[in-house]
Amino acid sequence: MENKNQFLFLMLFFLVLLIITLFISPHKFGFLLLLMLFLLIIGSSISIYFTNKISKSNNLLKTKIFFCIILTVLIFQLITFFWLVGDKLPVNGLYPFQLLILFVPPIILFFLISTIIGLIFCIKRRSLNEFEYNLNPSLIIMTILIIFLVLPFFYNGLIHKVAISTQNENLCDLSIGVQGSIIFHIYARSNCMAEVGVLKLDEKVCQMVCEEVQNKQSLSYKYCAQELLTQCYKLVAVAKDDIEICKNALKEGIPIEDNLCSGSFEGCQRWSKGSKVHTGNCIDFRGWDSQIHYG
Repeated sequence: MENKNQFLFLMLFFLVLLIITLFISPHKFGFLLLLMLFLLIIGSSISIYFTNKISKSNNLLKTKIFFCIILTVLIFQLITFFWLVGDKLPVNGLYPFQLLILFVPPIILFFLISTIIGLIFCIKRRSLNEFEYNLNPSLIIMTILIIFLVLPFFYNGLIHKVAISTQNENLCDLSIGVQGSIIFHIYARSNCMAEVGVLKLDEKVCQMVCEEVQNKQSLSYKYCAQELLTQCYKLVAVAKDDIEICKNALKEGIPIEDNLCSGSFEGCQRWSKGSKVHTGNCIDFRGWDSQIHYG
C-alpha cells in the first residue's frame, strides 16, 4: 500500500509538471500561478516524505544528508527546467526577468523549507537503523539527472560561442529555438547567424538569418527581420564600405528602409566594441541614403 501511494504521489507530480510545460497557455496567468504553487507544494512534500523515510535507514549521517540535498535539488531543478523550457513568454506583458523575479523567490523558499526539514530528520535520526538500504545507486542516478538538466541552460550559449570563435555559420544550425521558451530562445539561431555574418563580413550569411521562420507574415519573422536581419546587412555594408549591399538587399525583398545605412556609424562603433570587428572598419554612411534609388 505504501509503495502504491509513493507511485501515485510521483505520478501526480509529473502529471502537473507535464501540464504546465505543454498544455497551459502563457496567457492563462492565474491558472499557471496556481499550478506552479501546487507543483511546489507537491515537490516539497515528495522531498520531505522520502528524506523522512531514508533518515530511518542504516546509512551514515553524511550519506543521509547528501541524499536529502541531492533529492531536493533534483526535484526543484525539474520544476525550474520544465517551466522555463515551455511556452511561458510573454505572460500578461511580463518578460523573462520579470517572470524570474516573480517565480524564483517561491521556488527558493520551498527549496529551503524542504532542505531544512530534511536535514532535521537526518540529524535527529542519525542513529536509527530500522532497515537496510543502499543509497549509492540512487545517489548516482540523481546526480547524473541533475547534470543532464543543467546542460541545456548552457547549450545555446556554448553553440553560439563556438560558432563565433570559428566563424562557422553552419554551427548556428545546431541551436535549439522554442516559441516562448526562456532556455531555448526562439531567436538563438538567428542571433548566432547574424553575428557570424557580420564577423565574416558576408552578406550571404545574412541572407540565412531568418530562414527558420517559415511564415513571412508572422510577428516572429517581422521581429527577426527588423532586429537581426537588417542589422546584419547594415553592419556588413558599413564595414565593407559597400552601399550596393543595401541596394541588393532591398531588391531581394529584405524588409529594410531606404535609409538603412544612414547614420549607422555610431551604431557600428558601439557594436564593434564587443566584437572582433575593429572600429576602423566602420564607415560613415550618413547622408549616403540619398544615393539609393529603386525604380
